[in-house]
Amino acid sequence: MQAKEFGKEHDRKIVLIPGNMMSWRQFKNVIPILEKDFHVIAVSTDGYDEKTEFTTTEKSAESIEKYIADNLDGMKQKSRI
Repeated sequence: MQAKEFGKEHDRKIVLIPGNMMSWRQFKNVIPILEKDFHVIAVSTDGYDEKTEFTTTEKSAESIEKYIADNLDGMKQKSRI
């Protein structure tokens, strides 16, 4: 899993996960809009980034869950959109 972060100066966070389990690049048109109000984290699942190979959807989901737990304090704070 690869995570790209945008809008780091914002306290409010939003994680973009592609519904078809592919690349974060699907969000390239909405990231500039969202990063005005959010710290944006857009992820690519395994096999759709430069660093990993696809294993299973479950493993990809576990990678995303671990990233959120380890790097975003489990996203305990919920943003109001």
